[in-house]
Amino acid sequence: MRLRFTTLTIFSVMLMTLVASAQKSIIPTPRSYEVANGVYTLSTDATIGYSDERLRPIADYLMEYVNATISDGCGGDITLNIDSSMSEEQYCLQVTVDGVAIKGGSYAGVFNGVTTFLQLLPADVYAKQLSRPVRIECCMIDDSPRFEHRGFMLDPCRTWVCKEHVLAYIDLLAYHKINCLRLHLTDDEAW
Repeated sequence: MRLRFTTLTIFSVMLMTLVASAQKSIIPTPRSYEVANGVYTLSTDATIGYSDERLRPIADYLMEYVNATISDGCGGDITLNIDSSMSEEQYCLQVTVDGVAIKGGSYAGVFNGVTTFLQLLPADVYAKQLSRPVRIECCMIDDSPRFEHRGFMLDPCRTWVCKEHVLAYIDLLAYHKINCLRLHLTDDEAW
């Protein structure tokens, strides 16, 4: 009886893992996620293009993670665009067999789209060790934050937190589209 329970438990965990891996885990869950036919392959010679010079820092950020080159013009395998008809933090991410298009209402919207794109890739992208080529299921994601203020608080008031840990914490917040960080720096005589 005990062996049967253990085997059933292992089988259940394996089945849940297979079901979870079949669905993309995007945090937070986007308002609209439509799967399309086909697969895009992010090749070893992929390029990143951007339409507005203000998007260059985002292109550089994405380049660090996917190890792609930045193209001179606005064309590329991954394109970044600002669409002023969208709300500020809204973004649209479209993966087709020909490439990836990320557009947002502002710099913040494009950045949100880039963080969602990173979540579509294997987890080693966060260690900046993405091995390519990578196959990405074609999809269309349209999202905007449900709440304008999405924040966390870090409390280094009574316990020292080094600069590197604070920067790592900020990276983790950015991966999840958190837009505010509150630091609790003083508390009575604990300054």
